[in-house]
Amino acid sequence: MKKRYMLKNIFKTKYNFHNIVLIVFIGLLAGFLSGLFAVGGGIVIVPALTVFMKFDQRHATATSLVAIIITSLCGSIVYGLNGKVSFLSAFFLIIGSVFGSQIGVYFSHILPKKIFPWCFTLFVLLVICSSQVWIPLRNVDFNVNFLKAICLIFIGVFSGIFSGILGVGGGGIIVPCVQLLLGMGDLMARGTALLVTLPTAISGSIANARYHYTHFTEGIIIGIFATFTVNLGAITARSISPFICNILFCIFLFSACLRMILKTGILAKNKR
Repeated sequence: MKKRYMLKNIFKTKYNFHNIVLIVFIGLLAGFLSGLFAVGGGIVIVPALTVFMKFDQRHATATSLVAIIITSLCGSIVYGLNGKVSFLSAFFLIIGSVFGSQIGVYFSHILPKKIFPWCFTLFVLLVICSSQVWIPLRNVDFNVNFLKAICLIFIGVFSGIFSGILGVGGGGIIVPCVQLLLGMGDLMARGTALLVTLPTAISGSIANARYHYTHFTEGIIIGIFATFTVNLGAITARSISPFICNILFCIFLFSACLRMILKTGILAKNKR
């Protein structure tokens, strides 16, 4: 009884075997998709926590950012060891994303709950549309000049705002933007995005802690188990063509968006 009582207090959610299995599975899936698509995993974690764990949207967002700290660290190391990270680009992106995440967390606190699924849907649609207007390149030389540095900062701010509001790492914004607007190769874009996601998630988590939204234990467990599959996702990304990877990314985003909408009952309410 004493052990069970302690476990209940470790988890903010009601403790049972089913919940633990779900948390572990969410972590494994988030890690694989983090390595494959460089999305940090938040775009999986947030819908999964709201649908399966019955988390409030704000709590799911805050918890996701804690897990993303771990997944982005592991993912960026994997890509970095393969020479697929632009550290100078990451520096400018981080300047913007850390600032933007503070803005995003502030808006997540004051916006009504019913607007979050629509924000998530808008985010997904933007990423899907942007990913369809260019042909992904792989082995491209990329150099940062003054104009690109300014663009990187603005991209960072934009991704940071979405990160703070939705609990995503920002890779879904950074990856297509640096490829479409600046001509970076797809693997370099993914590795750089994962590195940028790390300080963005840390900044957002610190801000969320002030509002007591974060389930730290669940977030840490998800992040730890995600590390087991990050490398597998990165290996898969290198083994398939940029075009196929792009198509899979869009299917993944659309399914996550659809599940979020159905869960919140938006479609059912509109029919009434």
